[in-house]
Amino acid sequence: MFELAIWNLKAWLYRIFRHQFPVGWIHRQEMEALRSLYTQIPISIDTVADLGTGNGDALQVVPSTTLSIGIDYAEQMLRHARSRFPSAQFVVADALHVPVRSCTIDVVLTIGLTEYFDNPQLLLEEIERLLVPHGYAIISFSPPGLFTNVRRLYQLKIYPRTFSQMKECIMAAGFEICDSTHTLMQQQVLIKKRDE
Repeated sequence: MFELAIWNLKAWLYRIFRHQFPVGWIHRQEMEALRSLYTQIPISIDTVADLGTGNGDALQVVPSTTLSIGIDYAEQMLRHARSRFPSAQFVVADALHVPVRSCTIDVVLTIGLTEYFDNPQLLLEEIERLLVPHGYAIISFSPPGLFTNVRRLYQLKIYPRTFSQMKECIMAAGFEICDSTHTLMQQQVLIKKRDE
């Protein structure tokens, strides 16, 4: 419950600092990397789920004609996301237990969430459950380094990982890696659900 209270408090801080230098510049870099990976997805996209949507930032890469579902467990985060993306649907839920039927989502976005899980395998398994056959996901994680260490000073516990550590989890969860990008604070990876 304490963690949820912290995230609800952070909701208004995010709205302020996401636009200030240097955080705003870093955030724009991350959104451009996300947009670049999203445009590589070669399937028709009808539904997108954004796990850990927060203020809905990742939804800005999704066309308004696509059914977008933002999922977060902090109601304060979702309030702001609803005001920014009125055509999207939003659900208060834990990212490990999404109240959506299996094999119904074309693309899952998980930006800025993986590093909060000590076992990312569980999150990847939930993503795999949600995706249609041949569905895609874009996940991000925080690699070890200076910027991740700075984040650790002011945030809840985060778990930095190397690309090879995440690759092992990605493969074990039933995905193949299509492409990846690296920004100042994140590694973003486009993955595809493997054929059964």
